[in-house]
Amino acid sequence: MRHRAVLLNSEIARALVISEKTVSTHISHLLANTGTENRVELARLVHRLADERDRTGQSVRRSSSCAP
Repeated sequence: MRHRAVLLNSEIARALVISEKTVSTHISHLLANTGTENRVELARLVHRLADERDRTGQSVRRSSSCAP
């Protein structure tokens, strides 16, 4: 069985006990603020930043945009 990399809004909402609309709003804001075009691209950015943080031992900050 193949593992899905991205959860559905309904799955996220259920896990966090929030509405699907709230999940959708947050995802939209994350996409806009990072300059990513979709959730897969956003997930790749998050993983890349986490790897960078793990390698350097400090948080990675972006000044105006987190765009890849």
